[in-house]
Amino acid sequence: MSVWNQILEWTQPTPEQKAQGEALAAEYQKSSALRLSQKALLALPDAVIAVFYSLLMQDKIPVSPVADNSDSGWLAASSACFVNVRATGLNGQLGNFVQASKLLPGLRVKAIHLAPFTEYEFGTTYAIRSLKTIAPQVVHQGLETSGIRPAAQLEAFIQAAHVLGKAVGFDLEPHTAQYAIPALEVPEAFRWIKLYPEDRQWLDYMLQPDQVYTKEVQERLASEVRTLIQGFLRQKSLHTFDEEETDTAVRVSEKRQAYQEAVQLLIAQGYWTVPVHSWDSEGLPRFAGYHTQDHYPLFHYLNKEDRDSSSWAYHVVTPFQFYHNVPLQGTVLRQRPEPNPAALDLFCSIFLYWRDRFHFDFVRHDSVDHVFDSLFDGDGNWPLSDRPTPAVLAELIRRSKLPGKPYIAHLAERMGNECEDYQAIGYDALLGSDMMETVGQEHLEKSFRLQSELEELNRRRKTPFSVAYAIDTHDTGNPFLWGMSLSEKVGREGMKLRCFLSRFLGWGKGRRPKYEVMGLSDLSSGLFSANVSEKSLNWVGDEEFTAFYHHLEDVYEHLRPELAEARLVESYAGMSYAWWMLAGKNHLLVFALWYEQIAAYSETGLEHSEIEERYSAKPGEFPFPQRSLAGKAGHQWNIRALSTLELSPNLKIWIIPAK
Repeated sequence: MSVWNQILEWTQPTPEQKAQGEALAAEYQKSSALRLSQKALLALPDAVIAVFYSLLMQDKIPVSPVADNSDSGWLAASSACFVNVRATGLNGQLGNFVQASKLLPGLRVKAIHLAPFTEYEFGTTYAIRSLKTIAPQVVHQGLETSGIRPAAQLEAFIQAAHVLGKAVGFDLEPHTAQYAIPALEVPEAFRWIKLYPEDRQWLDYMLQPDQVYTKEVQERLASEVRTLIQGFLRQKSLHTFDEEETDTAVRVSEKRQAYQEAVQLLIAQGYWTVPVHSWDSEGLPRFAGYHTQDHYPLFHYLNKEDRDSSSWAYHVVTPFQFYHNVPLQGTVLRQRPEPNPAALDLFCSIFLYWRDRFHFDFVRHDSVDHVFDSLFDGDGNWPLSDRPTPAVLAELIRRSKLPGKPYIAHLAERMGNECEDYQAIGYDALLGSDMMETVGQEHLEKSFRLQSELEELNRRRKTPFSVAYAIDTHDTGNPFLWGMSLSEKVGREGMKLRCFLSRFLGWGKGRRPKYEVMGLSDLSSGLFSANVSEKSLNWVGDEEFTAFYHHLEDVYEHLRPELAEARLVESYAGMSYAWWMLAGKNHLLVFALWYEQIAAYSETGLEHSEIEERYSAKPGEFPFPQRSLAGKAGHQWNIRALSTLELSPNLKIWIIPAK
């Protein structure tokens, strides 16, 4: 029996709620989507969504839609949406797994990418405190009180996604919060310092900053931490700080209190984990003293050019110590770093733990942006930084598919397009750089070039690899990036362009899946802020854009078979508009979009205004002289039967059937 039957029993739907849930289920079964705004979906009563899912599941537990696949290539063709469960609340409330499940029928994607959902620190879901305990901030408290525990609520969410034909994955971080539970319980997997108790401006044991990172010192400190924590756990009659299946609410509360006491014990004794270095660094950060007012150790962060990079460092998280003897920043590399099995095993175990209990289908790898530029002489097993190496990531990918799980897929959070590097170590797709680019001539030229590269790459591969087209991501609101979500930056018409490109810029062996974020389809905003603080999105509920979103998706579904087999006839990116023409099995397709002219330079170094453009067309016009169509595409197309689809004044598709 599915968890939703238990939720249904708890909600006790009224006749009106039962009728509404039945109507929504019938609508979904008819059209494979609920076309309400995401804000309207979130406003549905819990009882209504419980009726909806119970009817779809019919007393059966749904299986993953990709579980029978013989490889992980499905991800390269699967659109995905980022969902932060905590941020799905309305009216000032936080969300939960039941609330987040309400979004799923309105998402026109095949995969759900979950933000971290385990216990965290400092209000940010990415400062992970526990690898195994679900955060209370994503739990439906009423259900938990009734006996439907956090694990069952997560299971309900995954069952909801699977019954809708959506795979589910989650973020995997190569770091944790400073004093995360795994750092306390597996100290060998992390780097430590110990402050001198009499004067915390100095390291204990008369160590210098360039000595504390040696294997011998790290093993000594980890052993001391292990002895201290194991003794503390015995004193409290515990063997772990993590929540376990048989724990009562009282026991969970006791564990959380014990954990806080253990952290204070480590601080009192002078033990601190080493924070993660900045993205542009080599080596490890240098201990630089102690903050006497706020009571924490200070570190210097230098990048490869020996410039201060502290503004890029995340001081509240600590990386896994994947290798021993990684040197201090600014020092000469004296010996090859030695792999640390404790860190590798712990890192690889995270996904296996959740996969085997909850049937997750894929991993989205966070913070793997710079793994290939942090190596000595290109050696994938010789790190120059505290980041995971290609060798570490390849091993994680290998283990994730064992035993007998070849369909487990991997998405790399790389804001770039280095297909060859990432596919070589086992990834199925990259996040790509589109979210950081303005739609215009340069963006389209890059996109056409990337399409060609993907086609060439996939001719050599047994399984497909791709680069997603990210309409937006949860990171774009970061002050170091755009500083706001793209829906705020480019507005309704700008987001229409991005949605259009996400669906029609890939074809044949170069197909590219779209990547979106929750709230996109009704222009909601504030996702970055909701990731780093305990708040929900600013849910807008824009019905006009919701209608556009679903209409575009309907058009895509209609054209998808043609796109899958299509070949490029010609493409063009001008200063104010772009078009591309594809020959499918039964139809010739011409796509065109118009955008604002951007002052920029072409790849030839000429200012765009100096370039004589080959084509010219006003918004909505056929993008090149129709008389030349047969000369470009051949005479097998029935031009007289040409039909037009207008998605907006700046977005148009022409469809020409074969004779």
